[in-house]
Amino acid sequence: MTIWIKDKVRKGDKSAGEIGFPTVNLNPKKTGDIKEGIYSSQIKINGQVYLGVLFYGPRIVKNENNNVLEIHLLGFNGDLYGKILEFTIGEFVREVKNFKNIADLKKEIESDIEKVKELANH
Repeated sequence: MTIWIKDKVRKGDKSAGEIGFPTVNLNPKKTGDIKEGIYSSQIKINGQVYLGVLFYGPRIVKNENNNVLEIHLLGFNGDLYGKILEFTIGEFVREVKNFKNIADLKKEIESDIEKVKELANH
């Protein structure tokens, strides 16, 4: 059974968008008791379901240690600030890790996207 979680999109620092992977920022307390890492996700917006790559944990590359919850939506373009959406926490993809530079982070995000697409096709 798929569990859908409702939350309101909050403002982030736009850093994910600046590197080419915009995300919706949500309340990290909505995840319940899950392991920090990358997960597949589904997001409902106005009745349409999108595939997403969910990140839950600290953004180590930015020297942060507080957990955040952000989801990169595949195939969606638009402004969702302040909107209520529903999302799922799907399959675990990988643990949180640090990167030497933004180029390495971008490569890893591209790999995460491919893994999430593969999971969706099984």
